[in-house]
Amino acid sequence: MTEQMMDQVLREDLEAIYIGNLNTVEADLILPVQGHGGSCFTWRSSEPRFIEDDGTVHRPLSGQGNRELTLTVTASLEGRRAERSFPATVLQEKKESRVEEIRTVRVNAVPGQPVHLPSVVIARCSDGRQMTLPVTWEAIDADVTGDVPRTEAEKVAYPSGEEGVSSGTDRSSGMKSVRHVRGTVEGTELPAEAEIHCLTEEKSVQGPQRQAEYFPLHQVRLLPGTPYYDHQRRMTEFLRSVDCDRLLYNFCRAAGLPTGEALPMTGWEEESCKLRGHITGHTLSGLSLAWAATEEEVFLEKCTILVEGLAQCQEAFAASGQTHPGFLSAYSEEQFAGAVHPLSGDLGSLLYLG
Repeated sequence: MTEQMMDQVLREDLEAIYIGNLNTVEADLILPVQGHGGSCFTWRSSEPRFIEDDGTVHRPLSGQGNRELTLTVTASLEGRRAERSFPATVLQEKKESRVEEIRTVRVNAVPGQPVHLPSVVIARCSDGRQMTLPVTWEAIDADVTGDVPRTEAEKVAYPSGEEGVSSGTDRSSGMKSVRHVRGTVEGTELPAEAEIHCLTEEKSVQGPQRQAEYFPLHQVRLLPGTPYYDHQRRMTEFLRSVDCDRLLYNFCRAAGLPTGEALPMTGWEEESCKLRGHITGHTLSGLSLAWAATEEEVFLEKCTILVEGLAQCQEAFAASGQTHPGFLSAYSEEQFAGAVHPLSGDLGSLLYLG
């Protein structure tokens, strides 16, 4: 290998390094020791008190302030060397605080419809911060929005086993009754409370009336000479340049399919990053929107290449017998062992979550 070739490998290996968000360092860092091209990495910290050369992090105590430093990596290959620096900020430890108040949850219930209480409550801490904490509510009787007498003298005696649930008439609000449900909040002994305001039939409020109708994106066109058109044009110019084979690289590799001559991805898509596949999903969403907004065939062609490529990866996963039916990701299913990941409506999340 010539010196010029070795220098190129060193540059590419250094460029491909990804060690996460260094603007808010709170935990130990995983520092790679070797690049894809074979170069060896040696790390040096400008402040070993806060980040050691091996990536071990020591956060400043609360009140000492955040600390800025520089991590420098030296890549070596057959006597050739090159360096790259990474600025980092180590966050000070958080001030310990206790939960002082749990905000009461208030919901309206409509007769004949189920009551849905939130899975978290808002807590106020001693240092003034507000945060959300998981809550487990006590059982609510199925007929919580059923008929309730209007006077205090006619309060309903509920069946046994409904601890923490009470009712009463709330004349001042125009409600039929208010029922109170208690809950247990994770991380504190303070109880949570929910007020369920049961509306009368005549007081039931309809939702907002539809004021507009949906129409497809392909019916919308931005006019030249506007900032929106200029932004759209810059985005479509970038989307025309994307390499579909490279976007499929991590998926093909994870599924055991050949990657051809495609180059590996970097940044969030780098091999050690657990967000691999994310950019492919976002790019596919962008290509779909570009096709709808312009109807240029190049965007439809790229969408087709990506969808067909992902389908082949999904079939390869299934054929391996090592994944659940329908699994699709840029890494193996083992990363999800013991975890449940709700799928959002975002295509990028769908692809990297499998």
